[in-house]
Amino acid sequence: MADVSSTRLYLGNLPRNITKQDIEDHFGNHGTGSIKEIKLMNGFGFIEYEDAMDARDVVPGKSS
Repeated sequence: MADVSSTRLYLGNLPRNITKQDIEDHFGNHGTGSIKEIKLMNGFGFIEYEDAMDARDVVPGKSS
């Protein structure tokens, strides 16, 4: 069974023409953490932070 990542967030319902720079710009304004990786597919993607607390801080209702 695969482990659930505490640093990687699923991004759904994305426009097909969105870029990594768009994601960096948006999450740069809504979080303080260092982004490790962004993966984009057709209509969805993943953003991974260096630290689990940074990933949690950008999810509404999950901040500690």
